[in-house]
Amino acid sequence: MKNKPTLIIIIVLLVLFVPMVIFGTVNKFKKSNAQEIVLNYAKSSINKIDENVNVYKKGTKDKIDKFLVNGKEYTFIEEDGTVYLYSLKDGIKVIDYQAINFYNTDIENNYLLVKREGKWGVLDLSSLKLVVPCEYDYLGLHDDLDDGILNSESFIVGENDTYSIYSLSADAGFKKISNNYTSIIYDYNVSQLLLALKVDKRYGLYDFAGNRFYDNYEIQDVRITDNYLVFIDDTNYMYIFNGLFTDPESVYINDDWNTFEVKETSESLEIYLDNILFKKIEK
Repeated sequence: MKNKPTLIIIIVLLVLFVPMVIFGTVNKFKKSNAQEIVLNYAKSSINKIDENVNVYKKGTKDKIDKFLVNGKEYTFIEEDGTVYLYSLKDGIKVIDYQAINFYNTDIENNYLLVKREGKWGVLDLSSLKLVVPCEYDYLGLHDDLDDGILNSESFIVGENDTYSIYSLSADAGFKKISNNYTSIIYDYNVSQLLLALKVDKRYGLYDFAGNRFYDNYEIQDVRITDNYLVFIDDTNYMYIFNGLFTDPESVYINDDWNTFEVKETSESLEIYLDNILFKKIEK
């Protein structure tokens, strides 16, 4: 057989090279797996001031999911107490922050509160641009959800030990719409231009210009919605106002209570004590 030497050479080459190809493939696969990064996603930061503000506290979202900007995927990771905007495509840290805050839920307009050099601002995740510069000691979004999304049209702002309400819009930008107050703003409503200040263990009600209302009551808790004002005084009476300067409905609370919530929808007002429906008013 004239081709026998050639056949032997082919067999020898196959014996030598096929395992090398297989080994190279497996080795490359292992190397690729070894380069996979386990990301430590950044958590939402809770401010100490938030304990004295009626901010949203029931969110269950534990991280900012990956998101697209100009075709690139990003997320937020945390390393040694520092938060980083992280490019998933390039595998690099883009910018560092001291903290981020998303109240464990989705914020309207795809916004995110971010802190740099001790100051808070607002980042637009759609463009990675600051819509509010990091210039404020405190920024807070109070408990106001619309279809499960946290409203971002207004903020409680703290700077130089004073507090005020700012509105945020594409047309007017970030604009102060209330007086400055030395006490922490606990709750407010832009529609009624009404806010509640927390002083010691009681609350005072003011309009945005600083005029006080209902100071004949010792208010121990209060909620302000688009159309209603509801508070409980120190005698355990609940007062329900359908708009300012209207005659309130009063209800005595027989039992002790710890938590107080008010939810207004297009159809009704619901009042909860200790997460149990206490009173419902149909519109």
